[in-house]
Amino acid sequence: LSYLLRQIIDEYRPARMKAAADFLEREKADAEYLQRVKDLKSEVLSHGLESVPSSLREHSSSLAFYHTLMSELPERLTDNKDAMAELALQIDDTVKNHVVVDWQNRPDAQNDIKNAVEDALFESGLDIELDTLDCILDLILQAARHHHAK
Repeated sequence: LSYLLRQIIDEYRPARMKAAADFLEREKADAEYLQRVKDLKSEVLSHGLESVPSSLREHSSSLAFYHTLMSELPERLTDNKDAMAELALQIDDTVKNHVVVDWQNRPDAQNDIKNAVEDALFESGLDIELDTLDCILDLILQAARHHHAK
């Protein structure tokens, strides 16, 4: 009888151990999923500001220019986020200095802004391809229309 009981337990044990291991694996996956959801919640509640340099958090127009630079420039040029933040702040100052009344409807004023921003980009020392530069200038002008209406 003892032998039969031991045999039943020995047959049952591997299945129970596998079930326990599967349970632990599911628990670990659930914990990882929960952490990802919490991280996303935090990012949403902070409006995506946790991942940008602190110098930009109070400057919505500079933040828009920063996102333009980060999305349009190759990664090799944007690995220094603080330098990109400084450049975005500089671009914002450049745009502010060139905004005039009704600039959104004046091609000459828009060209002045584009030229000044282009100069700032060249002075930064970044090696930007011309097609990329044109795209960046257009996107910066678009963001400026929203953030610097006059």
